[in-house]
Amino acid sequence: PTHPSAFPSHSPFCHRSPQYASLALRVSSIPPSQQLRVTEAQLQPRHLQPLPSSYPPPPPPPELPLRTLPPLPPPPSPPPPSPPPSPPPSPPPLYPPACPPGGFFNGSNAVQLRFQDATLPYSNLGGLGDFSTMNATFVETNPFLANGGDPKDPPQGIYYQDVGIQTIEDEFGLKTQVKFDLYVVNTTEYVPNRWFRSGRSASASPNVTGDLGLINLADDQICSFRYQLVNQADGSPFVVENTLPFFLFDFDTGLDEGSLTESLEVCGLDPINPFDLSETLYSSFVQSSIESVDLGTDTDGSKCFRFFATQPGGGENNPEFASDVFKDLTLMSPETVTNVLPNLLRLNFKAGLSEFTLEYQITAAIDPGTSGRNFLFTGQLETSTTSFIPCPPSFPPELPAPAPPPIINP
Repeated sequence: PTHPSAFPSHSPFCHRSPQYASLALRVSSIPPSQQLRVTEAQLQPRHLQPLPSSYPPPPPPPELPLRTLPPLPPPPSPPPPSPPPSPPPSPPPLYPPACPPGGFFNGSNAVQLRFQDATLPYSNLGGLGDFSTMNATFVETNPFLANGGDPKDPPQGIYYQDVGIQTIEDEFGLKTQVKFDLYVVNTTEYVPNRWFRSGRSASASPNVTGDLGLINLADDQICSFRYQLVNQADGSPFVVENTLPFFLFDFDTGLDEGSLTESLEVCGLDPINPFDLSETLYSSFVQSSIESVDLGTDTDGSKCFRFFATQPGGGENNPEFASDVFKDLTLMSPETVTNVLPNLLRLNFKAGLSEFTLEYQITAAIDPGTSGRNFLFTGQLETSTTSFIPCPPSFPPELPAPAPPPIINP
């Protein structure tokens, strides 16, 4: 057959491929005499020879020269080991570590300044003393002055020896007293009216020395004074273990309005009870003439105040002895109650101090530079309540746990 339609249905020319259709057209256009007879067997697909099951291995790639790599950096050092955790804080002891038999002491029960028992081996406040008040031998042998307690040469202060007493009392009534000294020195320029009055007060009685400390200051002056408590043994600072009461007397003004008015500025006072006036110390019917201004709290937590006089007064309101006021109100003289108590101030310095500073000021007199004032001071003379605290009872040793009851078989 020469037409494609004559091919069997299974012939490859029946395939609808354009390639075979084109071939059929070309065959049909050849004259019959020139057509090549092709059998059906010849039109069957040619079977290709199978590929060999394996191929020879490819030749190995040419060897390349090895490239030397730089050495690797060393591994980082391991971090340092963490410090071991801090041990937990030790629990507080159940009782004071140094508890004497029967109890322990929680500070002193009284701190006193007793100027009537003190001596003045050296007095050169502001460098204005004379040879009669300066003891060179004392300066060379006293631990405080010999070791530079006052760097000035000669020292320019007042030394009160055996003036302080700190008393401790146990539960059996046994009292222990420790003495200390006091050194007062000006820290700013000191201008007195009568320098020789500074030291200790005089008495109205002939040949009797008063028992109050005294600093004389000229009118129209301001001066700061440092009060240093001194350990008698080695001259080191003496630290008080309880509140230190410090009394000032004769806090008044001049007779002319605005003249010779005394004022005082101080820090280091107890934050709970910084000071007391007469109405709180003795009775509410005693009206104080001293006014106060709260200056706030110092860096150490203590209180600062300024006090100033408001009522005029003269020598009639000066106590002759400290014992005039350290007694029951009913035993005081009418002159003391009327004249002395309204001009009295008690400062309560906080426990733990070894020094304090007072700034004294006096306004000008009517004729400035012709007058002055005396600042009178002392400490507590009577013991206060004790602060003895009994030791807690000792705890019995821990007992072993009781044995279980025996088992009884029925």
